[in-house]
Amino acid sequence: MSTLEIVVALLRGAHMAALVSLFGTLVFLTLVAPAAMAEAAKDALRLRRRLLRVARISAATALIVGIAWIAVESAVIAGAGSVTMTFHALPVVALRTQFGQWLLVRAVLLLAAMPLLGPWRSGNVVAAVLAAMALAFQPMLGHAGALGGSLGTTLIISEILHLLAAGAWLGGLLPLFITIGTLPHNAAATACRSFTPVGLSAVLVLGGTATVQIAEFMGGVPGLFGTGYGHIALVKLGLFVVLLTLAAINRLALTERLAGSAPDAARRHMRVSVATEAVLGTLVVLTAGFLASHAPGTHEQPVWPFAWRPSLSAFYVPELRNEVALALLAAGAGLIIAIIGVVWCKVRWPALLVAAITLALAIPHLDLLFVEAFPTSFYTSPTEFAATAIVRGAKLFAANCVVCHGAEGRGDGPSAKSLPWPPADLTAEHFWAHSDGELFWYLSHGFAAPDGSLAMPGFATVLSSEGRWDLIDYLRAHNAGESMRTTGKWAHPLPIPNSI
Repeated sequence: MSTLEIVVALLRGAHMAALVSLFGTLVFLTLVAPAAMAEAAKDALRLRRRLLRVARISAATALIVGIAWIAVESAVIAGAGSVTMTFHALPVVALRTQFGQWLLVRAVLLLAAMPLLGPWRSGNVVAAVLAAMALAFQPMLGHAGALGGSLGTTLIISEILHLLAAGAWLGGLLPLFITIGTLPHNAAATACRSFTPVGLSAVLVLGGTATVQIAEFMGGVPGLFGTGYGHIALVKLGLFVVLLTLAAINRLALTERLAGSAPDAARRHMRVSVATEAVLGTLVVLTAGFLASHAPGTHEQPVWPFAWRPSLSAFYVPELRNEVALALLAAGAGLIIAIIGVVWCKVRWPALLVAAITLALAIPHLDLLFVEAFPTSFYTSPTEFAATAIVRGAKLFAANCVVCHGAEGRGDGPSAKSLPWPPADLTAEHFWAHSDGELFWYLSHGFAAPDGSLAMPGFATVLSSEGRWDLIDYLRAHNAGESMRTTGKWAHPLPIPNSI
């Protein structure tokens, strides 16, 4: 990313962090704080003032950073090289682009919410609704809003739920920190307990919506591990896991101690933990800003970083199917027994021992669910199976492959008998077990024989990447035709060749 792109991503993230803080503070003030403030009436007014101050600062920050964001975006869109050019471009971007129009609507909502931030609960509820609407406009400023169609609608709804859940949880951490430091121990513990349903609901929503986004924006697990977009998402996921761990410690250990016999120490520990959560939550939102500024992983060819990849091919081999199924059942049983041991103290150690033995016996057989992988294993052909690519591939096959693999690809070419290892039969059933990316790797780097020698040379220096993809398209089409001629059916479905 260029320096200007980093600035845009940081402004986007800071703007979102301010919105999350505003919405989370108002949710905390209207749903979480009332029970604790009723328990500590003397300190309730002071707490309310502090939380309203946080809400006002958050709203003002969102407005100011939003103006800076649209100004920098205007400079980027217009290619402005000076402040004067940026000022000329600013009204055009603000009024004539979807990005600018949605930001203006958000600014109006924030301006409408600010006068409502006062001692009246009804006003704060209305302000919370306006803040939720302002937060919910974010998908229209990113990738989801640009897609359109049913997929775009699904992603917009998913992202709105994701943002509101993040706002309710992460935006409520600073108010929780302030509450713990302001109210007496028992009332502070009540606030922590009241915050639990909000946080737990938010985590469940975040988990579900994140799954949708991984599938659509990142291209699934390969995109998560093999693209720049996915790597940023992994950072966000790692921060999220740490946040969950701290939240669990806060609720299961520190909250009860806060209302126990040593509340002062518990208060200190709780404030440190919640403050850490708040900082990590801010980093999560900033990371999301970088994600929104980065091209989705589905636009990249994922480079797989591991030597192995998951595969269900063992289920299609009768000799292996039963072994894998039994191993999965045994592993599942082992996990269930382990859970029973953790929950039921009377049988804990025998159950854990049985679970460990069961898993030790099952896990070695699960390696059948993994196959060798290459950096290009999850590449997909960029040709869209075009008829012109198939025709070009046929010519390249005749010029480069027939001498070994034969005219029909059966491994019976003129030079086949003189080779130390027989060429592969490219019409055999095993051909269909390989992904486009794996075939691309073999064509590029060659194929090793069982003794480690080179059975087939690579063509990376002979054929362009486009030529190698054309060859793959031809082999797919040729093999499908062979299947139809010999069996009378399409054993492996393929798309209709694109004529464009």
